[in-house]
Parts: sequence; structure tokens; C-alpha cells
Amino acid sequence: MRANRTLFVLGAALGLLSCGGGSSGVTGGGAVGVNMCEAPQYGVSTSLADNTAVFQAALLSCADRTMHVPTGTYTFAPALAYSDTNGFGPGITIPDGTSIVGDGAGKTTLKIEGPGNYVSFLWIQDASNVSISNLTLAGNNARNPPPPAGAPACYYDYGRAISIQSTNRPVGNISITPTELISFTGTSWIDVLGGENAPGIGAVGDPVTIDGNYFKSVPGNAVAPEQIDCPASAVAIQGLGPAFATVANVTVSGNVIDADYIKTGVAVWSGASHIKITNNTISNAGMGLPIPHNYSNGSYAILVYQHHSVPPATTVFVRPVAISILDNEIVSPYSSGIYIAGGRSVRIVGNFITGQIDTYDVTEPRGAIALNYLNNEFEGEQTPVSDNNIRDSAIGISIAGGVLPIVDLNVIESIPSGGLGLKVAGGQFDGTALVLTLTNTIITALEGASNVSSVVGFFPSAALRIDGLYQTGAAYPLRWYTNLVGTTQQPQVNYCSFRAFGSISRVFTRDPQCRGDCWIPQTGYWPNYGLGCSPET
Repeated sequence: MRANRTLFVLGAALGLLSCGGGSSGVTGGGAVGVNMCEAPQYGVSTSLADNTAVFQAALLSCADRTMHVPTGTYTFAPALAYSDTNGFGPGITIPDGTSIVGDGAGKTTLKIEGPGNYVSFLWIQDASNVSISNLTLAGNNARNPPPPAGAPACYYDYGRAISIQSTNRPVGNISITPTELISFTGTSWIDVLGGENAPGIGAVGDPVTIDGNYFKSVPGNAVAPEQIDCPASAVAIQGLGPAFATVANVTVSGNVIDADYIKTGVAVWSGASHIKITNNTISNAGMGLPIPHNYSNGSYAILVYQHHSVPPATTVFVRPVAISILDNEIVSPYSSGIYIAGGRSVRIVGNFITGQIDTYDVTEPRGAIALNYLNNEFEGEQTPVSDNNIRDSAIGISIAGGVLPIVDLNVIESIPSGGLGLKVAGGQFDGTALVLTLTNTIITALEGASNVSSVVGFFPSAALRIDGLYQTGAAYPLRWYTNLVGTTQQPQVNYCSFRAFGSISRVFTRDPQCRGDCWIPQTGYWPNYGLGCSPET
């Protein structure tokens, strides 16, 4: 889950580089106010072969104001701007207190053309009170320079659209609103990154808002789709601080992300806290990417991961904490709609997920919601996974260890043939046994589907509590096994009695053909249903 790049400081060298490039209330639609300056007055033009230098100069001239870019298509050619470095250069810096506004997505287009690329097209580095709105930013789908021998293809991470970074000053009050982003190739298109020793982004309460944007991926946007070390996301948020979070108070909301040819819609990595991901629509994450043989391409609509995407010199990291994933619509993610690894206090509520298909969970859990050692009782505060609706997915919810005190009122329905509603692996993870309270869960097979499993668990789990499980149409209702696959020394055995461990009550099955009140109590684990069982079996 790591891309081998380092924090980029403008003006410094990166890879092939030997030289550098160089708060106002903004209303929608490019309305002109008294604090507005016009980009064409400073040389920005639709007739230029390359606007890189003049756009940078115009922004410096418009510092502390809003620069309006009128309707038209403006060409940016890194091959011309950075001819002495083979067409690869840093990009354009937005000064503190300065904003860019166009006349609307599809009207004002800033278009990168030709070979070469920018590390990031636009930079907000150590600057606050900046907004970008009402534009189309169009990438050129260009490849990175060749990496060093043995390094991944994303080693030189060019091709981001917007980078928000804190290296030596706090950064806050940043907004990116209705803007269209098309065909970028960086490991993230909008990158929010707090440096190792930085004061941080949003850390003093001034937020970062990424709202109402449209992301459109095209073939080739993931530079290394089969390399797990090369992420490819529309939005990435992370802090590199080894002792505390250096990114906080970021909201990603109301965006539409067509993620067919990238791996992830929104990724939250280590060093991030108090992040809100709400009311987004994320479609087809990774569905257009090649699938390695007998492996997964690791594509997630929303990802919260315990490690760095951009590793600093140290391997110490701060796990993401206080993340809210609320009311998102996720359509046809390949591996998972929501994937959490090692997060703390991650609220997952009110999401609608449909069409997850990946069942290759040998290395990591897969599912519409996949929770890999999630601690939702961090510092004594209970955080819910609740009120989610999952449809037409190969695996509904998958849980591997962790502390989950509230998994409540989730609906998993229309499970296809061979699918699984809920999969739980108990046992020890990082020295902690699974704690799971599963209540008021509805699991329903697709009408006519065969070989559907409702809930399947592995390893004894003394801290398991199930209260209210309603299963319809599953060929295999609630069942539990002593281990995952079994060995000669420890053969896999299914448990029989609900009293073998945990606390299990109000478990019911129902024949989908029955039209009345047809709930039948399940008295033990399938297939024995408690008949003739001792409490230990």
C-alpha cells in the first residue's frame, strides 16, 4: 500500500528535476467582484501553446485576491515549460490568500497537453485561505519517467492535479469546489499531505473542504495497476508525523467519482484525524483495471489504511483516527466498497453499497464493507458500524479481528449465488481477541440464488454477542468453525451449540416462499442446530 515517493518541496530537485518552475468570498459561476483580477490581463491566453509561466506570473500578480479565468480552453505544455528536464517539472504555485475561479466546469478548461508532466499541476503549499472553483482540470494521461532498477513504476510520482501540503507553516481554510478533474496519473489526483515535522493541515481548526467535484478516470490513469505499492486514488489524505496526526478537519463531500481506471475513490492513510467522507457517489472502483491471475487488484471505493502511502525515513506511523464515512453511495467496487485496516474510531453509517465482486481474501478481507482489525472502542468511546444497506455483493460485511462494540441495523440483501452475507474471523490480532456485538442484522439471498451463506465464522470468540439475526433464503444459515481451513494436526470442525462461546440469541431463518409470519428460531449452528450437542461443541 505504499508508493515510493517523498514529500516534494517546491524549488527542490525531485527525480530528473534540476530546476523549478517558479481570501476572498468567491461565488459560483465566475462572478466578478471588487477583489477580482482577470487572468488575461496578465498574459493568460487561449492562443498560447503553453500557459505555464504566464499563469504562474498572473497568480503572483493577483496574490491576496481572486484570479478569474474566463471561458475558454487554456493549454499547458510541460514539454515546452521544462524543455531542459525532458518535460518534467514541479507545476504552478498558488500564493497564500489567493483563489482561482472559472466560469464553470466545461466552460473554463485548463488542459495539459503533449508529453511530459507536472509533479502536481497546482500547488497549495504552506498557504492558507485558498480556493479553486468552477474549472475543468484536464490531465494528459502521461507516464512517469522510468524508475530506478527494481523500483515500482510510481517511484517518480508525477501527474497529480492539486497538492495541498504543509512543510513549515500551518495550512487551513482551503476549498476545492465544483471543479471537474479528468485523466490524471498521480498516485492521487487531489493530495492532502502533512509533512513529518510540519505544523499540519487543518490542525488549528481551519478546515479543508473538497466538495461537489467530478472526477473522471480514463484507461491508463493507474500507472501500475498490478503493483500493490502504487496507489491510484482521486483523493488521498495523510500526515507523515511520527508522533501525532498532521492532517485534520478535512471534509470530502458531495463528489462524484467515476473510478473505473483508478484503484480508489477516497484514501485516508496514517497521520490523519477527524476526517469526514460524506454523501459522495463513487462508481466502479478498479473495474476497468486488469486483474492479476489468482490475485486481487486491491481496488476500494473508500480506503482507510494504517500505514503511509508516502513513506518517510522512519517506519513509525500514527493510525488514522476519528474518521466518519457517512451516507455515501458506492456502486460496483471491485474489491471493497469500504476497506478499513487498523483504523481507530471509524464511524460507518448510512452507506449504500452495491455490486462488490472480489472474493480473493487470502491476504486481506474483501467485502462491500471489509474491516481488518478496526478498533471502534478506542480510548473508551464506542463508534458504530450501522444502518448500512448492501445489495448484490459477493461478500456483504467481512470482519477480521478488531473491537467492534456496535454493528447494528445493517441490511445485506440480494446476495447472489455462492455469495456470503457476513464473514467473521476471530482469534488474536495484535494480541487482542475479537470483540464483536452484532445486533438487528437482516440478511437475504437473491430470489432463486443457490449456495448462499448467511453468516460464517472462524475461531472461537468468547466476546462474540449476536442479538437479532434474520436470515432469508440462505442455504447455509449461521455457522461457525474452529479455524479457517484445518490441518492434519488441527482439522477444521464446525461448532454445534450456541453456548460454545459468546452470547447468541434471537437468530431466525425464513423460507422466502412463505408469505406470512414464517420466522423459525435457529437453535444452534448449522448443520446440527444444537441437537445432541454439549455446551462445548
